[in-house]
Amino acid sequence: CTADSRLQFDRASFGIGMDGSAGGAIPVRIISGPSHLNPSDFASFMPQLSSADTRIAVNVDIDGDTERLRISSLDFSSDEKGLLLTVSGGLNNVTDSISADRLTARYSGTAATYGWIRQTLAGFGIRIPETIGSSIGNTDISLTCDGDIGSHVIGCDVRTSAAGSLYALYSGQSGIRKLKVSSGSLNIGRITGNRSLGRVRMQADARCDTRDSMNVSGYADIRIPMLECDGYSYDSIHISGNLLNGRYTASAKISDSHARLTASTDYRPSANSLSVRLNADSIDLAAT
Repeated sequence: CTADSRLQFDRASFGIGMDGSAGGAIPVRIISGPSHLNPSDFASFMPQLSSADTRIAVNVDIDGDTERLRISSLDFSSDEKGLLLTVSGGLNNVTDSISADRLTARYSGTAATYGWIRQTLAGFGIRIPETIGSSIGNTDISLTCDGDIGSHVIGCDVRTSAAGSLYALYSGQSGIRKLKVSSGSLNIGRITGNRSLGRVRMQADARCDTRDSMNVSGYADIRIPMLECDGYSYDSIHISGNLLNGRYTASAKISDSHARLTASTDYRPSANSLSVRLNADSIDLAAT
């Protein structure tokens, strides 16, 4: 550690198995005190952090035994940069699987904080477009992820003070993957820096079955009750698609008060066949 770093443990204890032998589960309890680390402390294996200029406060509470170790809390925070990261969860048989994990991150939107994040991520080769930075750099953001990694179920909830919210739930096991996404008035125009776009409310559901590599199937269903584009608010947009036996089908429908459109497509690669249909019942060009 560097000269002004401090890693302090209030208490650390290790015991023996309940049967008095060393071969049983060994109880473990570790509680850290107020500790501080500098990013440069990790420079030996993360050189990208060597130039970071913030100090990180660390607090940890770990208990359980060598067969089941649980992280009650693990907090990383940097008050001067407006960052807070909390991790909690457990390890089953230590090297076997991770379950009931939870990650909470909060970001207080300031230009200094956002600039530090961009600089740190750039060191890892992750570059955030400047348009996104100018749009949400001063936005407060909170992220919560929880689920069961051992069962491949993860949910993420993102909330912002100025750009709306987004929730995603992913599950994948035994070749079946599912994804559900919903947004609560998400301002995609502000996030992407595109002035033609505004807020969107959306519910999406997708499923993919890869258990048979020769016959992959899946579907996607997207419903958009509201989409702001070029100053007009569209409603009742429905898009769906299916993949079955090498055949791709998709449809889209707009049931807006000023535009009624339906479109469908059918693509069969094996037969080199593609059909597209478009039906416009009514369009009010002056309104849209």
